[in-house]
Amino acid sequence: MVRSQKVAYYHCRNISDMKLNAWLTSLSIAALLLSSPALAQNQQELNQKADQAYKRADAELNRLWKKLQPSLSAGAKDKLITSQEQWIKFRDAEAEAKASVYEGGSIAPLIYSNSLRATTEQRIRELRVWINEASL
Repeated sequence: MVRSQKVAYYHCRNISDMKLNAWLTSLSIAALLLSSPALAQNQQELNQKADQAYKRADAELNRLWKKLQPSLSAGAKDKLITSQEQWIKFRDAEAEAKASVYEGGSIAPLIYSNSLRATTEQRIRELRVWINEASL
């Protein structure tokens, strides 16, 4: 084989190998997506999973809230309740504002739920600090 033929042969072989690797990678990803029930397959499922994630975070927030209450004085409890009421208004308004960018779109519920979850997770971190400080 002449040098130019060798280069052409290896070039074709490398292109074939790259195509095969790309095809196998795509096939592997498709198999993973189809076999995993934890992964959503469409927008409705993504929206439902986001809502479920928010509900789990909200349940944790409520658990921590109940844990914190008995350790506070009456005055501190009143102030925390006022703070929590204001926080809930903020959480809801923030989620509505973020989702309004996608108003009418199928992704809007996902954006709304993800915002609720993220804001709730931040509040969970704050309540954990309260709990740790109250136990000192």
